[in-house]
Amino acid sequence: PGVFKKTNVSKFVGIYKKALKGESTKNIFLDVVDKNGENHRICWSCFPVFDNNNFCYMIVIGDDVTKKQKVTNKLKVCDRKLSYLTENVADIIWTMDLDFNTTYVSSSIEKILGFTAEERKKQSLEDMVTHSSLKIIRNKMAKEMVKDKFKKSDLDGSVTLEVEYYKKDGSTIWLENKLKWIYDLDGKKTGILGVSRDISDRRESERKLRESEKKYRVLFNNALVGINIHNADGGIYSVNHTAEEIFGLSEDELKKKDLSFWKGKLINSDGSPMEFDNFPLSVVAKTKKPKEGKIVGLSMSEEDRVKWFVHSARPILDKNGDIDKVITSFIDVTELRDYEKKLEKNEEKFRRYFDYSPYGIFIADENGKWIDVNPQACKTTGFSKDELLQMNLLDLFSSDEKNEVKKAFEGLKKKGEYSVEIPFLKKDGSKNIWIVNAVKLSDNRLVGFTKDVTEEKKILKELKENELQYRTIFNSSHDVYLVFDLEGNIVDANKMALKTYGYSREELLKLSGKDIVHPDYHYIFKKFISDVEEKSEFFAESVDVRKDGSTFPIEVKGTGFVLKGKQHLLATIREISDRRKAEKELKESEKKYRTLFDTMAQGVVYQDADGGIISANPAAQRILGLSFDQMQGRTSMDPQWKAVDENKKELPGEKHPAMIALKTGKPVKDFVQGIFNPKIDDYVWILVSSIPQYKKGADKPYQVFSTFLDITEMKNANEKIKNLSKFPEENSNPVFRIDSNGKILYANDASNSLLDSWNTSVNNTVSDEWKDKIENVLDSGSSIEIETTCDKTIFSLNFVPISKNNYVNVYGRDITEMVKNSRDLKESEKKYRRMIELSPDGIATSNLKGIVTTVNKSFCDITGFNEDEIVGKHIAKLPTVDLKLFPHYINLYKNILQGKQKDSFEFRWRHKNGELRWGECRYSIMEKNGKKTGVQVILRDITERKKLNESFDNQRKSLLSIFDKIEQSIYVVDPKNYEILYANPFLEKSFDRKLVGETCYKVLQRKNKPCEFCTNDIIFKKKNEAYRWEYHNPITDRDYLITDKVIKWIDGRDVRFEFAYDITNYKKMSEKLRDSETLFRTLVEQSTVGVYIHDPVNNKVLYANPLIRKVLGFSKDESENVDFFKYLHPDDAKLVKDRIRRNLDGKYVNPSVEVRVIRPNGKLRWVRLYSSFIDYGGKKVALASAIDITENKLARDKEQEYLHRLER
Repeated sequence: PGVFKKTNVSKFVGIYKKALKGESTKNIFLDVVDKNGENHRICWSCFPVFDNNNFCYMIVIGDDVTKKQKVTNKLKVCDRKLSYLTENVADIIWTMDLDFNTTYVSSSIEKILGFTAEERKKQSLEDMVTHSSLKIIRNKMAKEMVKDKFKKSDLDGSVTLEVEYYKKDGSTIWLENKLKWIYDLDGKKTGILGVSRDISDRRESERKLRESEKKYRVLFNNALVGINIHNADGGIYSVNHTAEEIFGLSEDELKKKDLSFWKGKLINSDGSPMEFDNFPLSVVAKTKKPKEGKIVGLSMSEEDRVKWFVHSARPILDKNGDIDKVITSFIDVTELRDYEKKLEKNEEKFRRYFDYSPYGIFIADENGKWIDVNPQACKTTGFSKDELLQMNLLDLFSSDEKNEVKKAFEGLKKKGEYSVEIPFLKKDGSKNIWIVNAVKLSDNRLVGFTKDVTEEKKILKELKENELQYRTIFNSSHDVYLVFDLEGNIVDANKMALKTYGYSREELLKLSGKDIVHPDYHYIFKKFISDVEEKSEFFAESVDVRKDGSTFPIEVKGTGFVLKGKQHLLATIREISDRRKAEKELKESEKKYRTLFDTMAQGVVYQDADGGIISANPAAQRILGLSFDQMQGRTSMDPQWKAVDENKKELPGEKHPAMIALKTGKPVKDFVQGIFNPKIDDYVWILVSSIPQYKKGADKPYQVFSTFLDITEMKNANEKIKNLSKFPEENSNPVFRIDSNGKILYANDASNSLLDSWNTSVNNTVSDEWKDKIENVLDSGSSIEIETTCDKTIFSLNFVPISKNNYVNVYGRDITEMVKNSRDLKESEKKYRRMIELSPDGIATSNLKGIVTTVNKSFCDITGFNEDEIVGKHIAKLPTVDLKLFPHYINLYKNILQGKQKDSFEFRWRHKNGELRWGECRYSIMEKNGKKTGVQVILRDITERKKLNESFDNQRKSLLSIFDKIEQSIYVVDPKNYEILYANPFLEKSFDRKLVGETCYKVLQRKNKPCEFCTNDIIFKKKNEAYRWEYHNPITDRDYLITDKVIKWIDGRDVRFEFAYDITNYKKMSEKLRDSETLFRTLVEQSTVGVYIHDPVNNKVLYANPLIRKVLGFSKDESENVDFFKYLHPDDAKLVKDRIRRNLDGKYVNPSVEVRVIRPNGKLRWVRLYSSFIDYGGKKVALASAIDITENKLARDKEQEYLHRLER
């Protein structure tokens, strides 16, 4: 009783009683108390000793295991705790040996991947991860193994790898892995510890963030708007490509520019220099408010012309409300502005003509009410302008003409133009005659040009019959013209007739038609008379006879006309001897080329516009193995051709050279294809060239001809060479070649993994170690065999010297299995403590009160605090936590215990060095016997990742602000399926809906199929060029100046980028100006008098309308180089020059003068010039009208000449 505790005395007595019976007792634990009163745990073993079956004594052996038991108990508690941590943590904790065999995995794997721990242990690394991730792991581990030799391995700390794993259901999931080496007590590396965390949501979020940033970066770089990003001081931080083009400088050059760069280059919309203080960039810097839509001119140098832009500037403010960045944009509107200025200039020019025209010009609305008239209209009618503007069209005509006027007005509105000759009423009641040429400018604008021809009518009436005769007979002087009466007698002939037939005029006029027509063709002459008399037209070929009896073929055209009140016949005759000769030569040529076609060794096939075969030469029939009857009418679409391409893949009919040539209208040359020849029951290979052929004036080919050579033998020979060259590539073992300098000259695909492990590739060199081996092999001239390892594969490499070429061929053999069988493949399973201690993530546990009970080394390393500074503290009061946030973390801990908090969240904490950092926290509730005992927390430092994402996000927001604030439509479309990939907010607001993912033609145009005006075909022909065009969208009822361009999207595909600048207001403004310009231009262009503007100082014609160009005989392009005075009779030129000089001197000169004009054919015409001097572009020039008065002036002389000729 003095030794044993009271509770153990009876137990020991029981042992003794067993000993009396001869029973031994082993390893029973009974506590004792020493003389100092301390308790000891003793392991007892008792053995009885007998003599002649009589009990003598009992040997008692006691082993004091007090300390050992305490350690064991403590280890058991710790093991239970650590086991609980690993088995209940949300992340997957696992270990692998150095051969990547799983030796342990926590049960959390089943929740994340669906596999049980036992299933995972049976899987190889290849079964666990995708192929691409497997390559990442192997490359990383190979590098770490190399580094480890030099004690520089990252796994001595930890390495983070993001890997794509297979789940049990076949899907994949991304896990973030923290990896560390595991060492035994002797410091020998035994395996890898990993902690894997599900990052699917985070990765998806980061992907979207990066994709968004990349998308806006693509838009920024390819935007057809110049964009600058400025620092707070106004310096340039970044620019896009369009800005570089605008300023003619690269981004690096622009970054070096300060604010002085802009000075002297800025111009106001009125053309005056812009002060820098008024420049939007400067305004925003002062006000911190956006400055939108200012018209700014830029002149980058004195030589460059000014370019005009719609310029905007927008600030990006920091958290304190100060300017961080300023975004400026430049939308090029130079073309619009130039067009507007051109319209203004033209409008001014043509209005001058309106005011000074010698013709009366009336402009009416759709109801016939006059809305404008020129001075000549007032002079002609006798009414003032105000009086006429109160009148209607019908007010100028008597009741006899009003019905005809109404009819003409309705005809004008329907047809767009109308001409009429009609009497009109003057203010004094008298009637004059107008010739009116009217044009419809728009639905509510109609213009009429009026010429008072009252006097001319009197003269021209007398000349009408004579003029008709000679205008009909002599409309072409190069052909024979004969006039017959209805009996067939010749009554008149031109000079060409006398020359052709060999008669004098007097002789010819005594003959009839039958006298000059070959007897065999008299029936044609008879038909000529009847057809012309009945139908007033005739055409035929015949044979005529000359005076000397010779015959010649002719082509005759007949028509009827009235002469002196009687019906006559006009024959236009053309000799066609040369044509007949040409036709004969053509037939001979055709025969020659037909012979060539039939005998040439090259195959020739003709196909019509639908692809049907219409001709094939014998060589083509031989090569294709078909007769012409068998192939006639067959198209390239016929599957019986069994055509294949150069790679022996099926070649659809539409991809045959002939069909491509027909479709594109362009030749296809040297196209290799195979065609099945049924005669030899095998393929023949042909080299084809197809040429489309066009008819004159046609824009589409009417047929295509193809020539082809049989290259079967050459093709087969090349195939053999190619197959031989593929031998190393088809070898499943590594084969590569290294020269004496260690450079890899060639390697097959099977060599890639080995070369990757050597950190080299084709055209790069091997390490110095391998270079030495190459040198030794070449020096010795003998092969050597070396064993090396690549990831899990062990290779035997045979180095064979090729001394004459100074290189070594290396042949590899996989000996992995052979070597592995000689190695010990297993290691002991790792202890839980080792896993926790080696975990790269910080791990801590706390009780239900929130007191931290344990932390691992990584937790201390991440926070900077040691274990003593953390353990025993409340988790919300740790030195890493800002005291101001204590209530927040208390509430957070309560939510965790109540299951209201997400199992993963991000938070900010403070490192011991004072730096604020970001952490990702995952937790799990610890339980024992179904009761909560505490919380396990896993901390991962994500500061760098957050900084990177924040950088991406800031860039994305900066770029986003550019496009979100541009109040013009911007969008990106996939040209293949017309899906909208991006639309800025302004465009979506215009349509009041989200547009991304929609089909462009359906939502933007409300069409059921792609727009007929889609520019995809245009811009994809010239991918590097932008295409600009105007369009009115009926859905928004707005006008746009659109710029389309092909850009590379974030996934590498070519897409259409469209920038639509709203020009509706501009169009309305310019429309008025254009209407006015069109009105006055039409007045001039349609005018029945010649109009021109002449610079008398430089003797240049600044403008000439069609009529004056026609009269003087020069083209529009020649106008500026025309010497006006050379077209005047020398005497009249002096007169005009003198009048100009006097006018420029400020003296009065009668505006009207009659002069003689020299036509291109040398003939003289009388013209009345009516001129006035106007200011035009800062110059004093002459605006003149020219009216041909030749007929009036010479009318009587002509009349006498005609009468004399007719009498004769």
